[in-house]
Amino acid sequence: MQKQDREILKIFQTEDNRKIEEDFASMLSENPNLRLFFINENQAYTDGKNIVVDPANDELFCDYIALKNTEEFLGLPQTFSVDRFIALKMITRAQNIHEALHIIYTNFPPDLLKDPRGNNKFNQMILSSISNVIEDCFIEAAGASEFDNMNLFLTFGRVSRLFSTTPAKGTIQRKFEEFTKPEEEQETKPSEEELKIQRKISLIMELIDYFTTMLLYPMVKLEEPSEDIKEYVDKTKELWLEGSICGDPDQRYEYTSKIFDIIEPLIPKINDKDIEKYEYVKKFISVLVGDEKTHSGKDMSINQFESKGRKAVITRRLFTDLEGNKIDDDYSEQYIYELEKFEEDKRQSIRQASKTTQHWEYTGGDLKASAMHKDIKIKVTYPKPNINMKKAYDNIYNRYKLNINSYNAKFSQLLKGNVDSKEDKFSFGSGIESKRLGDLKKRYWYRKVQGIDVPDIAILFLIDGSGSMAGAKNENAIKSSVILHEVLSKNGIEHAIVEHRAIFDEPLVKHKILVDFNYSKNDKYNILLLDADEGTREGLSLMWAKKYLIEHSHAEYKVIICISDGYPCHTANDNDDYSPPVSTKDTHNTARKIEKEGISIIGVALEEEKGDTECYEALKEVYDRVIDVDDMKHLTTQLLNLISKLFI
Repeated sequence: MQKQDREILKIFQTEDNRKIEEDFASMLSENPNLRLFFINENQAYTDGKNIVVDPANDELFCDYIALKNTEEFLGLPQTFSVDRFIALKMITRAQNIHEALHIIYTNFPPDLLKDPRGNNKFNQMILSSISNVIEDCFIEAAGASEFDNMNLFLTFGRVSRLFSTTPAKGTIQRKFEEFTKPEEEQETKPSEEELKIQRKISLIMELIDYFTTMLLYPMVKLEEPSEDIKEYVDKTKELWLEGSICGDPDQRYEYTSKIFDIIEPLIPKINDKDIEKYEYVKKFISVLVGDEKTHSGKDMSINQFESKGRKAVITRRLFTDLEGNKIDDDYSEQYIYELEKFEEDKRQSIRQASKTTQHWEYTGGDLKASAMHKDIKIKVTYPKPNINMKKAYDNIYNRYKLNINSYNAKFSQLLKGNVDSKEDKFSFGSGIESKRLGDLKKRYWYRKVQGIDVPDIAILFLIDGSGSMAGAKNENAIKSSVILHEVLSKNGIEHAIVEHRAIFDEPLVKHKILVDFNYSKNDKYNILLLDADEGTREGLSLMWAKKYLIEHSHAEYKVIICISDGYPCHTANDNDDYSPPVSTKDTHNTARKIEKEGISIIGVALEEEKGDTECYEALKEVYDRVIDVDDMKHLTTQLLNLISKLFI
């Protein structure tokens, strides 16, 4: 793998993309507790409740020839072969769907674990490989029969594997000649008994290859079986075919048992202690039909998970009908749909990979703040999203999911009101669209019409990060911010979340942008970075908030919501004492000035305990509009009610 391929793989293997695949598998398998993991170990498998996939399996995503051959075979435009990221999306989704179909239709743990025939490791290997072929063929047939949109991914996964492992070979068998060395190339001359074992292994591999090709790769021309296995091919062929479309998971393994009984004379007796000598058999099986873990039931979970596969009615196979006639599926419409989603995921991943922590610096003089702030510096940071906060964020979201869903349902009803909209292309009206002045029919006038809709609003949350916010207040600020972000995001309302604090005994104010107006999906995890220390210089912070809001939003209505627990307080040096009544008066005057410029300000008093009003009384001296919150579950409704009164 070249350096640029490793870089693309790194950009792809993000928490975002892992979660996309996990959510997809959870939805498909109807299992909300399913977990999915990315690994780089050349294998994909499931234990019935977890899925492991390897996006870089066999380095297929950077195998131009294999991908181009796959595109040509499936009649797809040249996309995956020229775009490594899109190839990774497709390969991963194909693996994911295959394993999710096992969760739906396969019994866990595998029935072979209860089979007395598997009394040694070699027998287990053969039983597992037979079951693997039958089960894989079945779940892919079930996917093609019972789902409308699985074929593209399943056929891509199967065909790309063929081209990846057997380039220009013609048949699968030839690929695996490398696993068996001629007698003259072996380090020590084998005994007569070992020669017999090798001979049987060669025949059993030929047999497995024959039926793997027939069931999983019907596009490959089958070579006639050798005379040594023809009898076993003829005796078991119908069992392979019937087993691979048997819709009852409790009966499907019976076909493996019957096949094993018939071919048992071909299976050599190998002691477990000698199994390492024949490791090439395991490699053969792994490359041919995929990793054995799903079907062996071993080395997957600490606690054995039990689940019953769902029954299915098979109406076709993946590439053919039940009579073996080729089916030409048309993937053009689905290809366009899936590609659009993959392209958006690609853009998001690239944005995320290129994002770094950003820094800005201002002075009170730059912001035209009052004279007492002239030499105070404001350092602004916009941190790169901290993915380590994801679990904590999800815990809060899940805890308040019902509240969030309830607010989402009520949101538009609370905020809907009379709003102006513009209709253009008129011969006369209330204003002129300059961009239409070249219209030969002179339809460059527009009219304003009134309708009912959610007003065009942008909200900046300015959150107190001072030391007095420590403990329950800080926790409530975090929870409130998560709830508000989720509700506003769902309803398409522009918003930003900023923490502010002033450093005692320094002429310094720090602002941390947790969520920007043009936020990326992962920025929300930075809400968990909210903490409590030092003081606040709220008058100066409000001036910065006004500038930031005007520069980053073009919404018609703009709102600053100050979430705090009391009076602003800060000292920069011996000659500077920014505390009540000075701080209260300055912040009050600044807020009044900003409101006269058309930006509304709301104070949110976060009380520490239910029934408290101390914080509310303090903020009433600063802001004209204050809501008292002693139960954060009510915060969103209180805010929306107050906002609706401003604009409706």
